[in-house]
Amino acid sequence: MRVQHERISTDAGPITRADTGNDERVDQVVDAVETLRRAEAHLVRRRQSGDGPSDIDRTALRHIIALSVQDEPATPKGLAALLGISTASTTALIDRLVRDGLVSTQPHPVDRRKKLLIPTLGTENPDDIGTLAGAIREIAADLSDTEAQLLIGALTRITRAVDDEQAR
Repeated sequence: MRVQHERISTDAGPITRADTGNDERVDQVVDAVETLRRAEAHLVRRRQSGDGPSDIDRTALRHIIALSVQDEPATPKGLAALLGISTASTTALIDRLVRDGLVSTQPHPVDRRKKLLIPTLGTENPDDIGTLAGAIREIAADLSDTEAQLLIGALTRITRAVDDEQAR
């Protein structure tokens, strides 16, 4: 089968896509995911060059807040496991969050070797971390239950594919 290449233009510039007979819907999904990935990469670069929490700081803070809402303890060890980072990196991360006034630490009530991570007043709502979370919540609120479940399923499978690619 001869593969024809189609040149298309996007907001990020022209790209070349192989036309192997896939239907247009599949190509549109692939293009939309690639556009999202580019937008996310641009967001990461903007956040790295600006003040405020980095993406990993925001992920950590969201995790700490989510556990707090569920009355579950957040610990440095659990944070390191979630983020896949070293003990030293976790310590630096927690130090930044404490320095920025986003979390506090307190001794574990049972195990003196451990400490708990507590979101500070004003950071109990994940939407307080940044405007993007609030915008995504507004979009999600407009989805029907069926649309939301389909989107969650598709994004979960795409995330697995990205994770599998990174592991190679």
